[in-house]
Amino acid sequence: MSTSRTPVPRSRRGQAMAPPPIPIPAGAFETADGTVLHWLGMAGFLVRSRGTLLMTDPLLQVFDMPVLLDFPLDAADVPRLDAVLVTHVDNDHCSLPTLTALAPVTRSLHTTEYVASVLQDAGLDAEGHDIGARFSVEDVQVEVSPGSASSATRTAAASGSRPRTA
Repeated sequence: MSTSRTPVPRSRRGQAMAPPPIPIPAGAFETADGTVLHWLGMAGFLVRSRGTLLMTDPLLQVFDMPVLLDFPLDAADVPRLDAVLVTHVDNDHCSLPTLTALAPVTRSLHTTEYVASVLQDAGLDAEGHDIGARFSVEDVQVEVSPGSASSATRTAAASGSRPRTA
């Protein structure tokens, strides 16, 4: 059996690169039924769920490390967000330049207690939540859950399955 594979894009120095993200149109911010996910690149997503707009871990502009993909959206082109969710403090998930640029159009910024304190020290209005906490953003229910590659591996090993990575 033969399978064809799409060649992996690489930088000039040979570093494997993600495929180019699909540009996000202005219509992605309009109210609509259903739920749609738009990949922002890296770990970030724009989520539109029944008119509620969320971004998770947005990185929409350069920061202190080379980024090997084009951004599908400029922070200046975001008209509104009901919330931004930040998973942890690593700068490719918690980008202060991007969060600062999005602040004027973002109704709320949610993260863990520790990350909220870091963002508040940087002048951003962030709400911290403990692991296990539940909160709502409009009609969307959010639960803060623990997560790490090592905990996924331990859980998978205990259940006899292999860990799945995204």
